[in-house]
Amino acid sequence: MNGEWDEVFDVVVAGSGAGGFAAALTAASEGASVLVLEKAATTGGTTRKAAAWFWILNNRFMREAGIEDPKDDALRYLARLSRPALYSPDEPFLGIPQDEYQALETFYDRGDEAIAALEKIGALEPAAGLDFPDYSAHLPENTPKRGRVLWPAAGGGGQTGGQEILARFHQAADQLGVEVRTATPVTIP
Repeated sequence: MNGEWDEVFDVVVAGSGAGGFAAALTAASEGASVLVLEKAATTGGTTRKAAAWFWILNNRFMREAGIEDPKDDALRYLARLSRPALYSPDEPFLGIPQDEYQALETFYDRGDEAIAALEKIGALEPAAGLDFPDYSAHLPENTPKRGRVLWPAAGGGGQTGGQEILARFHQAADQLGVEVRTATPVTIP
């Protein structure tokens, strides 16, 4: 290689599932030039086969319905679920490593904001399952026990949710100038 690139992008995303597309669309909405590379012949990976329910703490639908999701309780619940062997409610950072605790805080603080950002650029229209209980609703740390489940509105919570998310992501990608290439695996030398 002579040190010159054939193409240059600000951001290159490997994979076109919900996570990869969300990252690509977010970067493009902030003005970056973005390329998405997908090894399969079609986009979406396992997202294409999923109902595409997503779990967002203290989301706006909960707040609008008067369902409280206190941060301290939510962090205890997350720490207990993610690191049950380390979880200690009386320890700093609930017994888990500080960086993991901070990641859980960020998920609580920014999850709904991330959904709103995708809505703003036309990549997502969520609906809420306010009556659906959490899988571990029996744990005392889980105070609201319900309301955190969201899904793409067009999918109605059914098995086509992943396909609905991908259709919206593709529309947003076209509008934002995100280039998507399928049958293009990423290899790192």
